Amino acid sequence: MRRFCLCMAFVFLGGLAFRISAPELRAQEQQGTSDIAVVVSADNPISDISLATLHKIVLGDMTSWKNHASVVLLLRPEGTPERETVMRVVAQMTNAQFKQHWMGKMFRGEASGEPLTIESKGLMLEYLGGREGGIAFIEAPKMFPHIKVVTVNGLKPGESKYPLR
Repeated sequence: MRRFCLCMAFVFLGGLAFRISAPELRAQEQQGTSDIAVVVSADNPISDISLATLHKIVLGDMTSWKNHASVVLLLRPEGTPERETVMRVVAQMTNAQFKQHWMGKMFRGEASGEPLTIESKGLMLEYLGGREGGIAFIEAPKMFPHIKVVTVNGLKPGESKYPLR
């Protein structure tokens, strides 16, 4: 009988190494609400974003912010509440259609690659904190000093008409 113990994970993203223990990963994954927050680096000047702008970002049609920083889209894997909400509400596509859309953009030379998919919420937030142009969708974000939650169409997660549910 084989036994595997994941006591510590080392993940390398964009030249940075992050160490996070298995209990931390599990604790982060167990938090949750039905609303999916849009989070950006604390250095990003935006505080509100429209659903239409999110659509452009997710489809790769908006590649830089007003301050000229490059948009870096981070997504959770297929099957997670965040990914499913983004596909249904923002992209208005299935995961298969989304992959095909991005393959077409890469084939035409309009994009160098698909958005980054990051397994852990904690790793996503760590990566996001170091990227001025980063944007992500996350269920029940813990408050970190290096990220901020932006409103969508003027609404905060938890408000009755918040669109990302």
